[in-house]
Amino acid sequence: MTWIFNNDELDSVLAMKDCIATLERGYLDLANGIGGNRGRAEIVSPAGRDGTVYALKSMDGVHTPSGYASIRLNSDIIGWREVSGSTRREKIPAAPGDRYVGLVLLFSTENGEPLAIFPDGVVQRMRVGATSGLGLRHLARKDAATAAIIGSGWQAGAQAMAIVAERPVKRILCFSPNKANRESFARDMTARLGVEVVAAATVEDAIRDADIVACSTSALDPIIGHNHLRKGVHYSAIKPAEIAAEAINAIDRQTVHLRDNAPLVVRTHGVELAEDKKGALAPSARIDEKKMSELTDLLTGKAPGRQSESETTCFLNYSGIGYQFTMVGGLAFEKARAAGLGRELPTEWFTQVEHP
Repeated sequence: MTWIFNNDELDSVLAMKDCIATLERGYLDLANGIGGNRGRAEIVSPAGRDGTVYALKSMDGVHTPSGYASIRLNSDIIGWREVSGSTRREKIPAAPGDRYVGLVLLFSTENGEPLAIFPDGVVQRMRVGATSGLGLRHLARKDAATAAIIGSGWQAGAQAMAIVAERPVKRILCFSPNKANRESFARDMTARLGVEVVAAATVEDAIRDADIVACSTSALDPIIGHNHLRKGVHYSAIKPAEIAAEAINAIDRQTVHLRDNAPLVVRTHGVELAEDKKGALAPSARIDEKKMSELTDLLTGKAPGRQSESETTCFLNYSGIGYQFTMVGGLAFEKARAAGLGRELPTEWFTQVEHP
């Protein structure tokens, strides 16, 4: 049978510590050549709405030891707006019922059958947070007690979960431009994490005493600049523009998720992106990723992690891969099945006798 799950079911069974452990194993296997990943591919065309575009995106990966393969598909309407003087890239919930469209298809590498189909929302959130957690494990101070989250959206919650999973923080400060959003985030995450989360009025207020600073925004303009850096602090970003190039270059120890992982983007006639004007589609040319260690270098010991209490460190987690969906998606499938969740559909609906 092929199983169908929803986001609420997956959210009820996925724990950040488990996701971090699963991705750690997966990255070690990837480094040893027993996992495979294909980079993101995207076709972008005008959406027929003012200033918006349509993007069809896919990425996939195979993990031989677990017997799982997956493909993640997104059918997105994308727009841009100004928030507090900064341009934000936003997915628009344009599908019926004001909803987004993202799917993960999980397959067996033993017989090729489709094992499960589910929305990508929760798995997407947890794989980003867990990857940041692995970077944080090797780069943040062991005694980190205070953290700052810049952003209050869906992904910001996963960054907070990862911080709490990896370090004994006692307090998290959150800033985002919308006061109501940051206060709601603080209430919700305090209840979920059992750690005090406090809304901050400015970026500076949030990061002033933080041992860990995690950016989780949709901004196309830098949030953390050179003047924000303090000794001993770990910085992370999930978008290329969140930390200014000058700040990254001034940080003592820099690690990127993956080098040379630029997506394949095909544009139809008439497509214009706000990122083009701001140079935010790829990291700044002033940042040399080739000189940085990768996450797998930290995990395998090829590159050292933090070497002193006074070092500034950063983890640039803005280059996701389909392989993450195979690892976290496989974990979600196993956990949800063990909990008796989901609905069965005949596998015959998704297979055929005709030779493809």
